[in-house]
Amino acid sequence: IALSALQMATGDLQKAEEFARRACEINRCVTDPGTPRSDVAARSLGNVLREMGRYEEAQGILSRGLLAHKPGLEVPIHVVAENLIALADVFVAMEDGSQAIPIYEEAVSILERLYGRQNPRAAATRLKIADGWIQAGQWREAFDEALRAEAVTRKHSRIMLTGLSERIALQYAANRPSGLDRLLSLLIDRPGSGSRPQGVDALIRARALVLDEMADRRRAQSISAPMDMVRLTQDLTRSRKRLAYLTVQGPGAPDAIAPFQLALANARRERDRAERAVAEADRRFRLREQGKGVGLEEVVASLPPASALVGFSRYRHLRTGGSQGDAALPDEPVPSYLAFVLGADTAEIALVDLGCAAEIDALVEELRTVAGREAEVTLLGSSSLEADYREVAERLRQLIWDPLEPALANSSQVF
Repeated sequence: IALSALQMATGDLQKAEEFARRACEINRCVTDPGTPRSDVAARSLGNVLREMGRYEEAQGILSRGLLAHKPGLEVPIHVVAENLIALADVFVAMEDGSQAIPIYEEAVSILERLYGRQNPRAAATRLKIADGWIQAGQWREAFDEALRAEAVTRKHSRIMLTGLSERIALQYAANRPSGLDRLLSLLIDRPGSGSRPQGVDALIRARALVLDEMADRRRAQSISAPMDMVRLTQDLTRSRKRLAYLTVQGPGAPDAIAPFQLALANARRERDRAERAVAEADRRFRLREQGKGVGLEEVVASLPPASALVGFSRYRHLRTGGSQGDAALPDEPVPSYLAFVLGADTAEIALVDLGCAAEIDALVEELRTVAGREAEVTLLGSSSLEADYREVAERLRQLIWDPLEPALANSSQVF
């Protein structure tokens, strides 16, 4: 199974199928379907066949195992959930999102019963449900599902960031499952699909995750504290690392689910107790923790009269088609930029599509190159350099600032 996954990752689908079929023979996927071992092997082969475009074969082998054990299944296990997800993935590949959605929802139900409602795997599957709704042309349902998943993965990321080393935490934050790309894409392409305030609030909360955590770590390193405070901080760090470790580790075996749930609940209680102890002893810590809950409402309330706040975001634009009837997702997302404008004196939020990131990034790089030449030339060439700089800056301004001017017309101060 591992060799099949490796071959699939390198693009050799023929070899991947060969190894997956051998695994199915060993684990008796056909003669004894519905066991945990045969389910895992069937999922491996089903995933390979899906990638090869042989959807009916993939659907058949995945369905066979699920039908074999579901009638007598009393307690759902994570293997069943993963095979349900694999089967739903086949329907999505066939562009049949309406068929995939109930299967994904059954998998989410199993995962949440096993691991709790804040489980990141369940949230990642909710993002798949959002894609299914997009494929089915149900934009509002897609927005709501993506928003729900984003809230869970953001909360999970905060747990992980506080308990992991800086390098691993940064890697995790960069690759975490996120609903933001879907939320922003829907708001740009389908303005009536969801709430702009909810989408921008999710963006504000998400972008502060890493900066808040890294700032806390630098602050802790630069402040000398009394021994009692050092002990409380060490207890908090240990409890956070314990919770992060358990969250990443998972239950392991199906028969370890109950002990895992108990250990996870105890770890959460210990983390909460340690946070309360530090907050009671350190007012600055308490204020910082409160500040981590800042979202759109608090940001707008802090703006002075007749002012506006402009924010830019780079995201992966998952286009949903040019016409209302075209719900096909692209093979690859398009890196893009958007801007939002929050006004102190208006409840309206302006959301502006700035287009593909490639053109903007190229202009930014060109501007940096021109600005860097100044150190290499004499004063006699400075006027020519200034002209070059102004020419590039003008083109960049036309792309990223001019589209915002209508939303800033009534603002005398811009942040």
